[in-house]
Amino acid sequence: MIIDSHVHYSPSEDFLRRLFTECDRLKIDKVCLIGKRDELVSAISFAPDRVIPLEHIRLGFTYITMWLQAL
Repeated sequence: MIIDSHVHYSPSEDFLRRLFTECDRLKIDKVCLIGKRDELVSAISFAPDRVIPLEHIRLGFTYITMWLQAL
């Protein structure tokens, strides 16, 4: 089994389809996909058996701090 251990999610059009087409070509079985929670949920829905989700978290910030900054 081959796992690409560092792939950042991209909001570009057809990213997931293009990603897994390229993975198929290169014989990559799974990817560790780094992104925001909603992006990862989308990726898992698209290819549940091929995505190892890694949520992007900014060090030094708590979720409440990030939420307050967004207000």
